[in-house]
Amino acid sequence: MASISSILEYVSGACSGTAHAADSIDDHSVALGMGHYVGILQIDGGSGTGSMQTTLRGHTARVNCVRAASDSLFVSGAGDGTARVWERSAGAWRCTGVLGTTSEAGGSVVGVAA
Repeated sequence: MASISSILEYVSGACSGTAHAADSIDDHSVALGMGHYVGILQIDGGSGTGSMQTTLRGHTARVNCVRAASDSLFVSGAGDGTARVWERSAGAWRCTGVLGTTSEAGGSVVGVAA
């Protein structure tokens, strides 16, 4: 499998931007914090290249961190003060929980553990 750093390089070049956070979900998928979104990158094990499988929306500020708990669950944290729990069921990802609240007072989630 390609390394996280080579995946980030690939995504940054392909998106003309920067992935701010990344974690391997399983042997073929990586969760990437990209702007206000979380992208799921599907990796082709043979070539080490990948394609964006889906983009998950919900955060209203930059995604600072992602952490996989299993091959069907991960958590993302963002500058909007929330951590979101994402679960894969029947092949589709969806947000199943939101921790924290967005507020004008500020606050940013900069790290999560799963």
